[in-house]
Amino acid sequence: MKKILLIEKDEDIRSNLAQVLELVNYEVFTAEDGHHAAELAKRETPDMIICGSLLPLLDGYGLFQELQSHPATQHSKVLFFTPKQLNGNGHANGHVDTSIPMRQQFTFSEKPIAEISEPVTEVIRLNGVEDVLDVLIKDRDILYYKKKQIIFSEGNCSRNLYFVKKGKVKIYQTNDIGKQLVVDLYAENDFIGYIPLIENSNYTEIAEALEETELIVIPRGEFNQLIKTNQQVMDLFIHLLSKSVCEKKLQMIGLAYNSLRKKVADALVRINEKYNKADLPEFRIDISRDNLAAIAGTATESLIRTLTDFKSEKLIDISNNCIKILNKKRLEDLSN
Repeated sequence: MKKILLIEKDEDIRSNLAQVLELVNYEVFTAEDGHHAAELAKRETPDMIICGSLLPLLDGYGLFQELQSHPATQHSKVLFFTPKQLNGNGHANGHVDTSIPMRQQFTFSEKPIAEISEPVTEVIRLNGVEDVLDVLIKDRDILYYKKKQIIFSEGNCSRNLYFVKKGKVKIYQTNDIGKQLVVDLYAENDFIGYIPLIENSNYTEIAEALEETELIVIPRGEFNQLIKTNQQVMDLFIHLLSKSVCEKKLQMIGLAYNSLRKKVADALVRINEKYNKADLPEFRIDISRDNLAAIAGTATESLIRTLTDFKSEKLIDISNNCIKILNKKRLEDLSN
């Protein structure tokens, strides 16, 4: 069994990635900081090291400089994954690509430790792995859903991985009195339902079509076989899982601490980024006020009052219940 050393300071990301790797028959060792990782690497001589480069005590690149000189580790393969978040000064520990939105960026590179000389800057995006998508979605069954139709419900057995061919989907949870909180939005070319499949658990959320939607279906057994036998497929879902954990954390912090104006601004920015990827100036957000309130995590009445304020401040325009963003920068400043 091949060994992997996983180094990441965030406990949620670390445990989730370890679970995925163990599922595909790797022996996984984990460390939360560079010093502990160096000791583990020298003792266990892993075949691969997966590392977030922004680490406490000793950062990723400092760690690999140390391991380069050790005979047992200098030929281990390395996979960097780097979540880059801008701080108040617009920097991320010196590694910032300002052409990419703040939300969450991941840098990946794989090479022997002995060859590492400088930080890597290549960013892998979903649209750069068409061959992996072909493996997953080619010649699959397609399910059709009407607006407001439920795709899966809380407590259902997770049987399929879904790929959005057309349409929009929301994932939400409800409290004891039926109030919704939208935790995820999905658009074309997104995968839905991979976390319960990886965790071998039932669904803990509800998926609903926001409009007429077409979903490509990958059965559970075939998905499990693919991530066990196809390295590119496994890498893709490690990336998606890491991104999901980080985005959920940011969302929960925002819901807990942001003002009402920030919550509504953030919801508008999220929807625009998700469904207006071409950044068209004439794009209009066509979504019910109840759904928008559930995304913002606030009451519908409070949302409507805030939208009225935004309209009077010429941040947005509202026509036929559709919202057009007039001043994207100011909304982004509010949401950030």
